[in-house]
Amino acid sequence: CITWADKCHEEFFGQGDREKEMDLPVSPLCDRHTTDIASSQVGFISFIVLPTWQAMADFFPKVAEEGFPQLKANLEYWESQLPNKRGEKPPQDRIEEEEEEK
Repeated sequence: CITWADKCHEEFFGQGDREKEMDLPVSPLCDRHTTDIASSQVGFISFIVLPTWQAMADFFPKVAEEGFPQLKANLEYWESQLPNKRGEKPPQDRIEEEEEEK
Protein backbone atom coordinates (compact mmCIF):
# COMPACT_ATOMS: atom_id res chain seq x y z
CA CYS A 1 0.00 0.00 0.00
CA ILE A 2 2.93 2.35 0.61
CA THR A 3 4.40 2.16 -2.89
CA TRP A 4 1.13 3.03 -4.63
CA ALA A 5 0.26 5.77 -2.15
CA ASP A 6 3.69 7.31 -2.72
CA LYS A 7 3.24 7.16 -6.50
CA CYS A 8 -0.19 8.82 -6.30
CA HIS A 9 0.98 11.53 -3.94
CA GLU A 10 4.03 12.34 -6.05
CA GLU A 11 1.65 12.95 -8.95
CA PHE A 12 -0.60 15.09 -6.72
CA PHE A 13 2.38 17.02 -5.36
CA GLY A 14 3.70 17.61 -8.87
CA GLN A 15 0.33 19.12 -9.76
CA GLY A 16 0.44 21.28 -6.63
CA ASP A 17 3.96 22.46 -7.47
CA ARG A 18 2.81 23.49 -10.95
CA GLU A 19 -0.23 25.25 -9.51
CA LYS A 20 2.02 27.24 -7.16
CA GLU A 21 4.35 28.14 -10.05
CA MET A 22 1.34 29.53 -11.93
CA ASP A 23 0.07 31.41 -8.83
CA LEU A 24 -3.07 29.28 -8.74
CA PRO A 25 -4.73 27.95 -5.59
CA VAL A 26 -3.29 24.54 -4.76
CA SER A 27 -5.83 21.73 -5.11
CA PRO A 28 -6.71 19.63 -2.06
CA LEU A 29 -4.14 16.93 -1.27
CA CYS A 30 -1.67 18.49 -3.73
CA ASP A 31 0.42 20.59 -1.35
CA ARG A 32 3.49 18.61 -0.36
CA HIS A 33 4.03 20.87 2.65
CA THR A 34 0.61 20.50 4.27
CA THR A 35 -0.80 17.15 3.11
CA ASP A 36 -0.55 14.30 5.58
CA ILE A 37 -0.36 11.16 3.48
CA ALA A 38 -1.68 8.88 6.23
CA SER A 39 -4.75 11.06 6.75
CA SER A 40 -5.45 11.22 3.05
CA GLN A 41 -5.15 7.44 2.72
CA VAL A 42 -7.47 6.80 5.67
CA GLY A 43 -10.03 9.11 4.09
CA PHE A 44 -9.64 7.59 0.63
CA ILE A 45 -10.02 4.04 1.92
CA SER A 46 -12.88 4.89 4.29
CA PHE A 47 -14.98 6.99 1.94
CA ILE A 48 -14.13 5.69 -1.54
CA VAL A 49 -12.51 2.25 -1.54
CA LEU A 50 -14.42 0.54 1.28
CA PRO A 51 -17.92 1.57 0.12
CA THR A 52 -17.04 0.56 -3.45
CA TRP A 53 -15.76 -2.84 -2.34
CA GLN A 54 -18.79 -3.35 -0.10
CA ALA A 55 -21.09 -2.70 -3.07
CA MET A 56 -19.09 -5.10 -5.26
CA ALA A 57 -19.15 -7.74 -2.53
CA ASP A 58 -22.96 -7.74 -2.64
CA PHE A 59 -22.72 -9.10 -6.19
CA PHE A 60 -19.38 -10.89 -6.02
CA PRO A 61 -18.93 -12.52 -2.59
CA LYS A 62 -15.38 -13.59 -3.48
CA VAL A 63 -14.42 -9.88 -3.40
CA ALA A 64 -15.20 -9.77 0.30
CA GLU A 65 -13.52 -13.09 1.00
CA GLU A 66 -10.28 -12.25 -0.78
CA GLY A 67 -10.13 -8.46 -0.77
CA PHE A 68 -11.37 -7.33 2.63
CA PRO A 69 -8.52 -8.81 4.69
CA GLN A 70 -5.96 -6.81 2.67
CA LEU A 71 -8.13 -3.72 2.66
CA LYS A 72 -8.48 -3.96 6.44
CA ALA A 73 -4.70 -4.41 6.82
CA ASN A 74 -4.05 -1.35 4.64
CA LEU A 75 -6.51 0.77 6.61
CA GLU A 76 -5.01 -0.35 9.92
CA TYR A 77 -1.52 0.48 8.65
CA TRP A 78 -2.47 4.01 7.59
CA GLU A 79 -4.41 4.59 10.82
CA SER A 80 -1.28 3.65 12.76
CA GLN A 81 0.61 6.31 10.79
CA LEU A 82 -1.75 9.18 11.61
CA PRO A 83 0.07 12.11 13.25
CA ASN A 84 -1.71 11.70 16.58
CA LYS A 85 -0.77 8.00 16.62
CA ARG A 86 2.88 8.94 16.10
CA GLY A 87 2.70 11.62 18.79
CA GLU A 88 3.08 14.34 16.16
CA LYS A 89 0.90 17.28 15.32
CA PRO A 90 -0.96 17.37 12.01
CA PRO A 91 0.89 19.30 9.25
CA GLN A 92 -1.38 22.34 9.41
CA ASP A 93 -0.77 22.71 13.17
CA ARG A 94 3.00 22.51 12.61
CA ILE A 95 2.83 25.17 9.88
CA GLU A 96 0.78 27.49 12.07
CA GLU A 97 3.29 27.09 14.90
CA GLU A 98 6.18 27.86 12.56
CA GLU A 99 4.41 30.99 11.33
CA GLU A 100 3.74 32.14 14.91
CA GLU A 101 7.43 31.71 15.76
CA LYS A 102 8.43 34.06 12.93
